[in-house]
Amino acid sequence: MEKSNPVPDYLRVGLKVLFVGFNPSVRSGETGHHYANPNNRFWNILFRAGLTPRKYSPDEDSRLLELGYGLTNIVERPTPAAADITPDEYVQGRETLGRKIIHYQPRVVCYVGKGVYDEYRKFTSSPYLADYLAKTGVTHNRLKPPPYGEEDSSGKAHQQDFSRLPGRKGTQGSSAIYKSCPSCERDLRRPSVMKNASRTKRRDRVAWGIQEEPVIPGIVDFVAPSSSGLVRMGMDQVVAIYRQLAELISSLR
Repeated sequence: MEKSNPVPDYLRVGLKVLFVGFNPSVRSGETGHHYANPNNRFWNILFRAGLTPRKYSPDEDSRLLELGYGLTNIVERPTPAAADITPDEYVQGRETLGRKIIHYQPRVVCYVGKGVYDEYRKFTSSPYLADYLAKTGVTHNRLKPPPYGEEDSSGKAHQQDFSRLPGRKGTQGSSAIYKSCPSCERDLRRPSVMKNASRTKRRDRVAWGIQEEPVIPGIVDFVAPSSSGLVRMGMDQVVAIYRQLAELISSLR
């Protein structure tokens, strides 16, 4: 097997949308590019939904910044499947992701899979988020986010070690983690999935599209199907949900 390469984040302040996946595939780890598995439909979905003017290839992932789109994952380590992500990786991952979102303030965060959002939304209990809300005075609500100003058009990908940002003690720990997603996320044939049937029911309550109450006030949370080739949902249905994202982005201009 080829050596695994880091798959970089593509981030800048004021993105129109930040796409968040589970973690890089083995193929992405080999190439250093997002959604590089030939069976992953991410790039085709973006094109068919009207989010990109043409179908991009994985080695053009950095060019999404030109469109105001960013890329990251909740977990950095490449694995064959999301079921291989450990509970501790999810705990650290959502803390790091939450700090990135607070720092870069994208207009919309699109979670590429219900399971990604289901893990991330536990960030609401983070002491770091509590400190941020106390310092800024913002509160959770179900209203539309406030209007946004001019967006940074530098097109540069910024990198920062968010796991080392200052925060209260106690942000690390363990929690019950879902090993895979229901109906539309990677591999469901794991015993650990069956053991978490009750948790799966809770995750099923997550609706596609805009979430009524954002994890971080002022930033829209949008849940979309995984782009994995293992997803059972039909391609037309998947594209229709991502088309809603394109319409949302247009409405925020």
